[in-house]
Amino acid sequence: MSKPIIVLTPVKNESWILPLFCASTSIWADYIVIANQKSTDNSREIAEKFSKVILIENSSTDLDENHRDRILVEKARELAGCNAILFRLDADEILTPNFNSPEWKELQESPAGTFWRFNWLQIYPGFKKYWENGTAFGAFVDDGRPYNGHGIIHAREIFPPKEDDEVRIATQIGFLHYQFVDWARMQSKHRYYQCFEHINFPNKSAIDIYRTYHWMYNPTLLKRNMPIQWIEDYKKYGVDILDITIENEYWWDKKVEEYLTKYTPKYFCNIETYKPGELIKAKGKGFHDKMLLFYLRMTTSQYNRKQGRIYKVVHRIDNFLRNKLHL
Repeated sequence: MSKPIIVLTPVKNESWILPLFCASTSIWADYIVIANQKSTDNSREIAEKFSKVILIENSSTDLDENHRDRILVEKARELAGCNAILFRLDADEILTPNFNSPEWKELQESPAGTFWRFNWLQIYPGFKKYWENGTAFGAFVDDGRPYNGHGIIHAREIFPPKEDDEVRIATQIGFLHYQFVDWARMQSKHRYYQCFEHINFPNKSAIDIYRTYHWMYNPTLLKRNMPIQWIEDYKKYGVDILDITIENEYWWDKKVEEYLTKYTPKYFCNIETYKPGELIKAKGKGFHDKMLLFYLRMTTSQYNRKQGRIYKVVHRIDNFLRNKLHL
């Protein structure tokens, strides 16, 4: 018999895309375990409408991927022991609709301890273009190894592979990532991430934090036409992959305001806590802080090229600011 497929997904205020995620994932998953982290929208009510969804509560008050992934794994093993294929998907990710490909069968028949990575396909606003952004951890054929934790942020691999583990890269199936479909939403989330990193990793350079969350402003990204076949194939399952909600407000903005109140604006003087266009109004930022952020913004495009004379100059300036001025 095929091993059950269990999808592990964290959720906090994802009503903008959760109906699409649950509908599309229900096509191929046996269970969808959603760890709801105190959502204040109707994410819980949406999830409860889908029969394959198993809802658990994540009691964390802030981002803590160690705790979040631990309770997801524990619930999966409660459902199927250590005899399942564990998929790790965010709510803004769905699979390309080729569930009947030979590769899908190969995945289902993989031996315990096998890791699968998938091409990460970033959808551009308007659903006309996408670009490939390397590969992302996607699935693990459970072999019962203990969950040991992996970090509080950006640690997607619930079980980091060991040196002798088999890691396969899917070539026929990919992840459609919706993070960039709502560009303003992405920017709001990244402002929150920058504050979070500054709080939890206070010795990390403000320059490194900024560069980490602005890599997508890159004129050299190869944008491809989004295949109409993805849309049409999902329609055969009764799923419209264009059906999302563009919001006007984002919970991360409120969280940043809470940080500013708790730690004071001066604590974030070198961190981008404000929306584009609000440079003069930036809270707690003196002239030199504003100039640093102005420099980072103006050099983002050239820095992200990772090549050329101007990039080399920017790279040297970054190193000087980081190492000599401790920014």
